Amino acid sequence: MTDTPFARLENLLASNPVDGIMLTSVASLTYFAGYEGQIEWGSEPWLPCPGALLWMRGETPLVFLPEGANYAAADSRIDRIAFTSYVYQEPLPGIQSLIKAIKDALKPRISTVSAVTIGAELAYLPSALLISLIEACPHIQFADISSNLAEVRAIKTPAELQRLRQAVLLCDCGQRAAKEIACAGMTEIELYSRIHAAMESEAGCRVPVLADVLSGPRTAEVGGPPSSRVLCKHDLVLVDLVPRLEGYWGDSCNTFAVGAPSEPQRTLFQTVQNTLQGAIEQVRPGLSVSELDRFVREKVTHAGVNFPHHTGHGLGVTWHEEPRIVPYSSTVLREGMVIALEPGMYFEGQQGLRLESVVAVTSNGAEVLTEFVHTL
Repeated sequence: MTDTPFARLENLLASNPVDGIMLTSVASLTYFAGYEGQIEWGSEPWLPCPGALLWMRGETPLVFLPEGANYAAADSRIDRIAFTSYVYQEPLPGIQSLIKAIKDALKPRISTVSAVTIGAELAYLPSALLISLIEACPHIQFADISSNLAEVRAIKTPAELQRLRQAVLLCDCGQRAAKEIACAGMTEIELYSRIHAAMESEAGCRVPVLADVLSGPRTAEVGGPPSSRVLCKHDLVLVDLVPRLEGYWGDSCNTFAVGAPSEPQRTLFQTVQNTLQGAIEQVRPGLSVSELDRFVREKVTHAGVNFPHHTGHGLGVTWHEEPRIVPYSSTVLREGMVIALEPGMYFEGQQGLRLESVVAVTSNGAEVLTEFVHTL
């Protein structure tokens, strides 16, 4: 069988003691069904849940999405059911149209059996939907399969890896543009606007981007949106770019100086750069992520420097997913994982510096997907 996200969902359904699966998170609808939400909009104000994917054992998988939703079927076996989310002739239906469509689809099954167990992401299951289904079928039960789904998504298919490569290439484009464009007298928001334009020009389409753009003392704040602060000569500028392309997220961070960097800035940059390179060299299947986190944390905190965030994280249909490179995790790296590594050093009220690269875990170690060369 071809390794695709939907084939993995089929295996998950076959291997779990459930009668069906109902998924309602944006991540699952994107990963398993091919849905792409409007990032800038967030959830529609009249529809708190974007839709659902329902697959009862032995039956046709169904995806429920609003009329007009951006959707390209991830598998030819999926039937789409469109429901009304926006009207102007009468009160907005909210989630009720989705609830009715799901109840109609479930009715033949739940009315003829004494018990039904459905695997779901309970943290993303709207209470209105949950209560309505339980009222319609008191013997229905829900089992949380969130951890199973996170594990499935952590290992990338070859097609996913290619999409992630393209998203990371957009990061490379944005980082090159940042260094070429930034100059004293420009505001952070002006710099970001031109970076975003360069990335969309490269992609040839609209590109949602999450971004930290900080300069001067603001770089010590670790992250934050671009502001009206004016870049000054000798400032450090921290640019962290997270674009989405065809449903998949890239990630990249560079910190550079406006004009010639000072010797302390050079020393700081070299320390973080050496730490990032050392972390990349550590990556291999079987390595505990807590061990990788400890390696980085010891390198950047030996002098009492502030490092108040994760060492890294997975990438995919969300911009922060498993595996998380953090102290508490017992997860081990596996071939096929894609992670962003981002060591940083921050001096409160003064300046901060972070560098980030994306790597794929292979049988031979790390394959660096980030082609942009970090420079100060």
